Amino acid sequence: EETLAVFPECALGWALRGEWRLLQGNKEGAREDALQSLSLAPNVLAYRLLYDLAMEEARFSEAVEFAEHLVALSSLYVKFGGDSLQDEHVENLLCLARALKGAGRLEEALKVCEEAEEREFKPQVLLMKGEILEAMGRWEEAKEVLQEALRQNPWNGSARFALMRVLVALGGEENLREALQQGLLAQGKLFSIPKGFFKTMAKVYEGLGLAGKAQEARQM
Repeated sequence: EETLAVFPECALGWALRGEWRLLQGNKEGAREDALQSLSLAPNVLAYRLLYDLAMEEARFSEAVEFAEHLVALSSLYVKFGGDSLQDEHVENLLCLARALKGAGRLEEALKVCEEAEEREFKPQVLLMKGEILEAMGRWEEAKEVLQEALRQNPWNGSARFALMRVLVALGGEENLREALQQGLLAQGKLFSIPKGFFKTMAKVYEGLGLAGKAQEARQM
């Protein structure tokens, strides 16, 4: 506050205050500060703040716009700053892919994710790609991608849950038995149980003829 009072043209100061306001639960104030920051100069902090707000409120078209600005900025940073800034650029590409997926623009989301994959072949990129393929109904491809994500990082509970959903969609006893194993492993590797987890477990038990277990899962 003191910095902005003395130097109101400081774009970074407005963005930082916006982040602080968001932590206080003041979303509208955070949005206003981020927009004020951008009126002074383009910057990653303000665009990321607006992106996070848009994603949280399921305003995916707006999130796509903000993520595109993030990608454009980080692309410049990589061009002039070298590979040391590659991680940030890949993270911004994943933000864009996530927003495009939310907006239902799956082909575009997959293309962006593949660009990220070309830059860094790592678990979080593969998880995003697998989830996009899942949303497209390309189950076999999604299965292969998510299995590779788990080979790279066996502790990724989100990838195990995604793989479980894909295996249930594929069906068949072999896939369902693997889905059950992935579900049981995922429970110990997730920071919190995601929405739909136990519903998916119930489908697995039903497919395996375990009606009692399915009922228990639905009640959780």
